[in-house]
Order: sequence, then structure tokens, then C-alpha cells
Amino acid sequence: MSVRSLGSLPSPRRALVLAALLAPGLLVVPGSLAEPGEPDEPRTPTDAAAVFKWGRAEWRDEFEVKGPPRDTWQVNKPERVENTKGMLSLESARRGSVKALATDQAARYGRWEARVRARRFSTHRTPYQVIWELVPKRRYKCGSKSIVLAQYVPGHGSATGVVRSRPGNELDFGIDLDLADDTFHTYAVEVTPDHVSWFVDTVVLHTERRPEALSGTRLQPRFRLQATKGERMDHGRLQVDWVRYHDLDRPNQQSIEAPEMTLSTYDGACPPAG
Repeated sequence: MSVRSLGSLPSPRRALVLAALLAPGLLVVPGSLAEPGEPDEPRTPTDAAAVFKWGRAEWRDEFEVKGPPRDTWQVNKPERVENTKGMLSLESARRGSVKALATDQAARYGRWEARVRARRFSTHRTPYQVIWELVPKRRYKCGSKSIVLAQYVPGHGSATGVVRSRPGNELDFGIDLDLADDTFHTYAVEVTPDHVSWFVDTVVLHTERRPEALSGTRLQPRFRLQATKGERMDHGRLQVDWVRYHDLDRPNQQSIEAPEMTLSTYDGACPPAG
């Protein structure tokens, strides 16, 4: 394209192409700028929604506005939760947990997905547990009827996932992962009337169809840095690049057949005030 032919382009596009033409050594490629001889790389999806074709998200937060999260997020320590660099950031305290709950999204069934990373800044005390989970909208009882998409200690080599139902049923799994500081992973779950499926980095790991996994509870997204009661904690941080909810209108375009989880019991439920 010559500089003379730029007049037919819209102003923003014209300015971009002109700058590229004037920069030495650059070649203008339609729709992008690239080094000479360097083809455009196809984008590899990092979300299960793209791989399994779930369609447009019905609810989402990309955390693009710097400062406090939007007022639909319920946080227990506002001074330690903010949007920064396009992410929701939960910064730990020396004691006590830090939580952020999305109050404007709840559903019995659907697909939830988030891209998450964490960092542990010291190793002198007790580490925080990073937890990305779905909790009941009403009558939350210390994890009863919750679904945990990922729970882990930053820097450790494995994460766990859990689904619970009453009375005291728990199904769980573990997966080996690179959880080094600031390493992103994308965790998703699909909840339907007859199964629950977990996805990590676009791969379906488990599909559970046993009644013990199915509660039909209205669920809400929550992120937390979980402290150990009575312990002084290491400095830690949890960051969420984005979180999204998709309905079940579109069927999966790939198989979700996967192994069952391990069935055990859960006795950690507490009274409603807990």
C-alpha cells in the first residue's frame, strides 16, 4: 500500500497504517502489524468456552476499571480488594481471610469459568489457601453444597476440586499443576441437572453423574484467600483476570466424558451463622 492510497481509509486506520509505513523495517499486514516474513499466529484458546463452544457469556466481569470493584461485589475487607492492571486483586492480611462474592450472578445450572493466578511473597509463616468456588446463594453452611473449582497453595504442585451435597457427601479430585508465582490457569465447571464437569486449561478432567454430586442449589461465584484460624499468615495475593458465566443453551461441541471423582464424606458444615 502506498502513502498516496491512504486517503480511502477511515482516519483511525489511516493513522495506524501511516505510522507503520514510516517505521523502518515494518511490513503492513491487513488487520495487524507484523515483522517482515512473520505470519500471524493463530490464537490458542485459553478458555473452555471457546473450545467447547458455549457462546457469549451471559454474565461477566473483566475488571477493566481501576479502583474498587463494582458495587455488586461483596467483600469483607474493602481495603484489601481492588481492580488493578485489569484484574481483581485480593491482598492478604497477617491474619484473617479475604473474600469477594459476586452478588449479581446466581444460577442452579450453567458454566462458570475464571482465569486465576496467585503469589506467595514469603515462606516464614502459614500459607494462604487460594480458593475459586461457587457457594449457595442462601443458607451457606461452611462449604456445604459448595463447588470448588480450584483450591491450592501458591507455589505447590497440585490443586484440588470439590463438590458437596447433603448429608455430608463430598467428591474430590487432585491435579498436578505448575502453580509457581503469577502463573495463570483457567478453571471452569459445568453444572447440569444430571452431571457436573470440571475443566482446567480447556481440558475436561472429570464428569460426575452420581446423585451425591447433584444438589440443584443456586450458586454464586466467590474468590478467597483462606487463612488458618489463629495463625500468622504469609503475605499472599490472588488475582482474577476475568470471570464469566455461560448458560446451557449451546451443547458442548466436544465430548465431556471423563473419569468420576473420589467419593468421601464432609463433616465441616456449620450453623447458618457460620
